[in-house]
Amino acid sequence: MLAEERRKKILEELEKVSIIKALTLAEKYDVGIETIRRDFDALEKKGILKKIYGGATLVARDEIKNLDYNTRAASEIPEKIEIAKKAVNFISENDTIFLNDSSTNVYLAKEIKNKIKNITVVTNSLTIAHELSDMLNYNIVLAGGFLDTREKAFFGTISERIISQVNVKKAILSVSNIALNEGVTDFPLKEVEIQKAMIKYSKEVIILANSQKFETSSLIKVTDLENIKAIITDSKINKKIQDEYKKIGIVIY
Repeated sequence: MLAEERRKKILEELEKVSIIKALTLAEKYDVGIETIRRDFDALEKKGILKKIYGGATLVARDEIKNLDYNTRAASEIPEKIEIAKKAVNFISENDTIFLNDSSTNVYLAKEIKNKIKNITVVTNSLTIAHELSDMLNYNIVLAGGFLDTREKAFFGTISERIISQVNVKKAILSVSNIALNEGVTDFPLKEVEIQKAMIKYSKEVIILANSQKFETSSLIKVTDLENIKAIITDSKINKKIQDEYKKIGIVIY
């Protein structure tokens, strides 16, 4: 088993239990305890877990994401509005789209209401579904599952199964990290699984990311840059970064 795969499985276990022992993992994966300690070191450097005596514990979700949904929604509003106003131009009448849960996509939903008369939107975000719920000509599919009350969004197998039942034209995903070498990455696992499902069942992928998220990375891979049709960001993006992405055929709008 490759180190990356083993570390992903360690995180999956830590999302189920609060503390896990290094010896237990070493026996389970048939590796030396020093290998598990190196896994812990790598994950701790990412800010995902904390080492404790004999084992490790998962960093609290609010520490990982730094800010809960309500706080994030109130931050960097001008940048989010700018991104949303650009992104709506990539949407056409009668489109079918995925929108993952994010405060940026909430602003995009507001722009969609102002410019698009007919559309089908599939989302795991309770906030986005509510935002669009007064549009009589819209088809809204809520990928309901287990509700994360902090994030106001649904996750898990049920949500992923609903997403798998539809084939849409565009997946418009707001993500936490994007880099030339690592591609699109994010955390925690349950959010990544939703993003991956939306990518799998769409024909085009459009990424939304504010300028501070470029050339940063997280633990879990969402997709490679070659799978992305367009990246939309705010006007604070470094021109050097734009040029580097353009060299590999990716235009940052």
